[in-house]
Amino acid sequence: MNNVCTTEYVSKEQLQQEADMRKQLVASRQNAFKSFGDNRQDAIKAYLEDSVSAPEIKKLPAYKAIASIADSKMRTLVEDATVKAVESYDLNGVRFVSYWDQISTLANRQTVFTDIIQANGIVRSTDFQIRWRENYANANALVQFFNLNAGLPSEAELLRAIRGNTMGAFGNLLNIRFITDELASQSTIMPTNERALQLQMQMVRMLRFMNQKLLANTELTSEIIGDTPQWGGFVTRSELNNTILGAGSDLTDALINSQVQAIANASSVEGLGYVPLVCLTTASQITKIRSLIISRFPGEKSNSYLDYQALLQDMLPGVPLPAYMYKMYQTDPGTPIAFIQEPQLAAGTAVFFDPRQPRMAKFQMMGQYGPWIIERPTPELTTLLVAFDFLSLIDPLRESRAVYLNLN
Repeated sequence: MNNVCTTEYVSKEQLQQEADMRKQLVASRQNAFKSFGDNRQDAIKAYLEDSVSAPEIKKLPAYKAIASIADSKMRTLVEDATVKAVESYDLNGVRFVSYWDQISTLANRQTVFTDIIQANGIVRSTDFQIRWRENYANANALVQFFNLNAGLPSEAELLRAIRGNTMGAFGNLLNIRFITDELASQSTIMPTNERALQLQMQMVRMLRFMNQKLLANTELTSEIIGDTPQWGGFVTRSELNNTILGAGSDLTDALINSQVQAIANASSVEGLGYVPLVCLTTASQITKIRSLIISRFPGEKSNSYLDYQALLQDMLPGVPLPAYMYKMYQTDPGTPIAFIQEPQLAAGTAVFFDPRQPRMAKFQMMGQYGPWIIERPTPELTTLLVAFDFLSLIDPLRESRAVYLNLN
């Protein structure tokens, strides 16, 4: 068995750089194709042969366009991009152009909830269970006046609660044939690292699975053979301020303010107070929030509206998402709330929470956090890869979140 190696998450900055580079490459090639004039065949041939004996051809716009985007690795592309004329009784000239470089990969890497909790850091777990302590001021321990000449005040003690969650392992087997990997890597059309591509797509699948189960999942603590230990999801464990609305309900200012008040619990010593919140909800409710914003600020100019949104965003602590992904709303007490569409959230759900509270617990192997890849060859000339991770959700203070169910 080979050594265990780790695969890091692809950052959003890396993904954006890749997208920008691809756009630039496609644009430059399209410009080259557009510049093909009557002398296009001569220009392509001159480039491929690297002819120095035809300076007049090298001055052609078509040649310059090709030379600006092509190198030794792209000569196959230029050959395939050669325009060929096909004549028939019912068609005029037809162009055949290779666009293999524009083949897209369908992989949705959007994981809103996971991005938020990862920004709070990772807590190391060393067991199949992760536990944490929650301290409460104890509202029943009333502070009293007392007479300095008569004795001492009554005794008070905080409340110490211990909560926990189960660690869960998840992943897949990947079985890559040796000959498939070699054929893909030696392709004259588009060399591909099949192993790296398979692992990249596996990481995307695992991220999406992890995000969905961190949001909602029923905890299973049993570790006996036949059972699969699983962590409990955020919404599933948010049973304290859980409200089931009437069928066909939409978010309103009153409903939003009700959840803000429930989380703040301002009249109690156990209250969280008025803090910036995040609300994850579905696409249908995001449109309702937009309508609420417009109706709440009638007559606002566009610039002042954008300035106001920017002001509210500055009040939001450390939400690692681009501003275009959420809409800011402010309730009467002044609490800023970021409403974000979470595609993997169950239909009809809206969960309000303090974004500083939830975190992720992860296990270490060989001194590193997952996901991990274990690799070994098989007698059938394949490479067997086990891609997996082992983690759980830390969701302290159930009082710091509130859920609406049965929304439109």
